[in-house]
Amino acid sequence: MIVAVDEIGNSGIDRAEGIAAEALDETLREAGESDWRAAGEATFEARFDKVAGKILMRARALVRLQTDCKRCLVAMPIELPFEFTVQFSSKPARVEVDARPSSEPKRLRDEVGTGASFDLSAPDEEFFDGKAIDTAEVFREQLLLNLPMGLVCRDDCKGLCPVCGEQLNQRECGCDRRPMDPRWEALRSIKLPPTES
Repeated sequence: MIVAVDEIGNSGIDRAEGIAAEALDETLREAGESDWRAAGEATFEARFDKVAGKILMRARALVRLQTDCKRCLVAMPIELPFEFTVQFSSKPARVEVDARPSSEPKRLRDEVGTGASFDLSAPDEEFFDGKAIDTAEVFREQLLLNLPMGLVCRDDCKGLCPVCGEQLNQRECGCDRRPMDPRWEALRSIKLPPTES
């Protein structure tokens, strides 16, 4: 979503946009999130207000995704709603700073374009070129921050049999799944002759 700053009046502006499943899949793939797939279009709504020379964006999104249960590997859909607030500021003019060591605090040197990509004291502040705000990178960042970890299809999911791979939620396989003491493993290869009775 790209919003021209001139469109944001004194009363603010509301915007809404649908994000295609293909674009979500590409975002997840680029971020290395191979466990997640888009299950449909996402909705993204944002309110933009001018506050003290900056732009305040309050946004909410609903993303439909699919992932696999961490125990039984069954595909499961999930609706992921999340909200966030970001403040946009015009990019400060870059100032060349002498390469010699400075007596100024590091924070001041970074603010004029020589170090960190953002001020650690204001992590919810982003920069824009002064004319338009592109929310794509902020949305991507918030999506990745809100992805849950280690989801299971249900609390009592039994998972897969480690011996035969059977889906234990559907049926018991009867395999002996007791852990074998590794010190006795060599005895498995011993073949004894049959005894006569």
